[in-house]
Amino acid sequence: MATYVVSGASRGIGEALIARIIELGNKAIAIIRNEEDAFRISSKYNTEDLMILPIDLRDPNLESEICSSIEEFGGVVDVLINNAGTGGSGKSLIQTDLKLVSSLFENNCLTALALSKYCMPYLLKSGYPQVVNVISRFGLIDVLQKTDMTVSYAYSLSKGALHQLTVLMNRDSSLKDVSIYSVDPGPTKTRMGREDAVASPAEVAIKFLELIQRQDPKLGGSYFKIEV
Repeated sequence: MATYVVSGASRGIGEALIARIIELGNKAIAIIRNEEDAFRISSKYNTEDLMILPIDLRDPNLESEICSSIEEFGGVVDVLINNAGTGGSGKSLIQTDLKLVSSLFENNCLTALALSKYCMPYLLKSGYPQVVNVISRFGLIDVLQKTDMTVSYAYSLSKGALHQLTVLMNRDSSLKDVSIYSVDPGPTKTRMGREDAVASPAEVAIKFLELIQRQDPKLGGSYFKIEV
């Protein structure tokens, strides 16, 4: 039985990951910002193998609460999935709202940095610790250079920064025993998803967990796209 920490677990891919983790007989700490969503998820998945942590990761004073919750839940984290994030508008420089850029950078990257830092002492107790950052291909320079699609400045910059976090953590010698990689779930039928998306969150979650369970050391520092 593995223990997962999943941020952004209130709906969409995050909730689907929680459902699949529990279905496979594992444990999960679900981080959910909205208290109503936290209550709904807790009621829906009524099991001792799920802990709901109703917190806003943008709060810089959460380390003690998060660490205490992990200690209460067994004191070990096998997999951290940094899934929390929001989309953004502004597909030209003139349209781009600088406050939105700052907000998305905080939501989509800094929260992952903070949660990774808080969870790391417990990840290092695992036999095969993994950190998975959920990014978008539009945060990758080589993809942006080849696509004709218009992309939100704020969203692309924030997801690019998140992948850079993956690369930096993978180069960190103190984290050499941790497998750290980025995953792009691809177009998914969620509130943030593209209109032409065909994959359901449940389908993506199945493939996502299969990837994690492979425990492939070659994934470290890399980018992987889910294909459904």
